[in-house]
Amino acid sequence: MKAGRIVALALAIFAALAPGGWAEELALRRVNGIYELPVRINNALTLNFIVDTGAAEVSIPDEVGLSLVRAGVLQPRDALPDRIYTDASGQAVRRRRVMLRSLKVGSFEVRNVPASIGGSAGLLLLGQSFLARVPSWTIDNRRQVIAIGPPALKAAAAPLAEDVNEPDANGRTPLMRSVIDGNTVNVRTLLVRGADVGRRDNAGWTALMLAAAQGDALLIKTLAEAGADPNAKNSAGWTALLSAASRGDLAVVQALISAGADVNIRNNSGWTALMAAQQHNDAQMIQLLKKAGATN
Repeated sequence: MKAGRIVALALAIFAALAPGGWAEELALRRVNGIYELPVRINNALTLNFIVDTGAAEVSIPDEVGLSLVRAGVLQPRDALPDRIYTDASGQAVRRRRVMLRSLKVGSFEVRNVPASIGGSAGLLLLGQSFLARVPSWTIDNRRQVIAIGPPALKAAAAPLAEDVNEPDANGRTPLMRSVIDGNTVNVRTLLVRGADVGRRDNAGWTALMLAAAQGDALLIKTLAEAGADPNAKNSAGWTALLSAASRGDLAVVQALISAGADVNIRNNSGWTALMAAQQHNDAQMIQLLKKAGATN
């Protein structure tokens, strides 16, 4: 067993050192002791964000949000239900929210990223709604770069792990990383080896939530059949179904309903999937949810 672990480690190191085998490195800009990183929004505009692992979501100041609307980068269809947040003083505050269709750092892109508007003291914060969906990332303080690991390396390394539930620095297990990579073969292999489908990462996401965020209906079915809870909530009370309904992802919502998701479950702000669909005037989503028994 020990020899197998050494072989796995050696293979991972070899892959990391091979040309193109490891992370893409991007220069960070240090301003007043804080790192900033250029991020492209909806493939239209690039702005400098602060890497903030303590922020639950990406956060955009009011004035920047208004500028994005005026420039057409944000559309009315991108609006999400408001959410109640607790600020640094412990006060509950309501923030407007949007779905950023794309956030791109270097060549790595994450689609459908929830973000809050306002309340960030004029700062753009790159929070966990983006960072939790990056396969692997690390900051080199000495060289002032951020390194983002490629999905191919993580997908190859996952089955080699001795402990299939061993989390990385972001709390993600090999199963979660394979889900992010869309690697169905690895997911099934890890499930056979005893991977825990109920584990959560540091941001409270389960493997099934990640599959839903990736828009992968097949992996949702695979994980549900392995016992994944389709009604698991994150810290804000959002389930995979609520998030998918807000994004207008019909295929994922149908897959979650088939997996037993509760169409009337509410988040911490009292929103249901039907309410989210109605706010977006999404007739197809409303019809699908009502057919499944959704009510207000």
